[in-house]
Amino acid sequence: MVSTYNYSQRQSIANSKYIAPLLFICSLLLWGAGALFDIGTALFELPQPAGAWLAKWEILLRPVALAIYGAAAFLMSSYLILERRVTWQPFIMLLFTGACFNIQPDAVAAFTMLAFIVIIGLLFRCDEASDARRQLFTLFVGATALAILFPQFTVILLPLLIYPAMSGKLDGRSFMAALLGVATPVWLLGGLAYLFPGMLALFDGYKEYIIGELQISKVEVTLPMLATLAAELVITVPAIAHFMLTTSIGRVRLRRRMLFCVILDILLWGAGWWCPGLFKLFLVWRMPLLSLLAAYIFPVLPQKTSNIYMSAALLMWLAVAIIGLWIG
Repeated sequence: MVSTYNYSQRQSIANSKYIAPLLFICSLLLWGAGALFDIGTALFELPQPAGAWLAKWEILLRPVALAIYGAAAFLMSSYLILERRVTWQPFIMLLFTGACFNIQPDAVAAFTMLAFIVIIGLLFRCDEASDARRQLFTLFVGATALAILFPQFTVILLPLLIYPAMSGKLDGRSFMAALLGVATPVWLLGGLAYLFPGMLALFDGYKEYIIGELQISKVEVTLPMLATLAAELVITVPAIAHFMLTTSIGRVRLRRRMLFCVILDILLWGAGWWCPGLFKLFLVWRMPLLSLLAAYIFPVLPQKTSNIYMSAALLMWLAVAIIGLWIG
């Protein structure tokens, strides 16, 4: 009976050896379509001077973004979260990003997503140490430095304490180490500003940018955005519900990591609506988490259910791309 079950699982689309190359080919076709029809614009989540400088190199930004998305996809799939490796996880993330033509040329958003995934990896290193003070200090130094360059990272600074608290690694000393990690880049920046007062002029652009982002009152919902959100929810809602209601992913450490990724996904979803100016950026950051949820939910379902569900979900993402091509 066990052998029959294993044979049945191998026949599902999610367990087929052909699904990885198929997803890769489809993702390249979508990225090629975006480049061929020149759909999407590089909407930089940066202050105006930096964004204007990068706009001069706009023709190179799409291939650069593809390379960064690819690196981020493989890095996310390398983390030990699921109980077995899903080889097509990086390629389905490339398909998700390729279907959203409006984010294809945004190399800056792709870079911040890669940095976001690196932060998650540094956070998971806390599991390897009995005393996580050094890991938390390093993590918060890096995260705070990124938050200085990209203020959007301030959204995840406090939630980064959730995972060590879940694993019992957050005590008084490790919390102080995290606070010291936050303070260190700030002290260094303050010292540089004191030694070189001319640097203060650089902060004016960041100040205007942050004020401008916070003054946007609502998310402008368009047809491509609605299609993207619907395609995202079709994967995230069943995956989260299945994870919460079953014992799939039975090992404690892996289940804890998965739970933290679910919390991050929900947090970024809410933050996008709370801060409309960053809605698109947080959608980009959710892409690796979405690929993780897809790699979790599709293989664990029975064969027929998995085949229908995965086909329907992929067709919805194809519809997102078609709407993007239609509207332009």
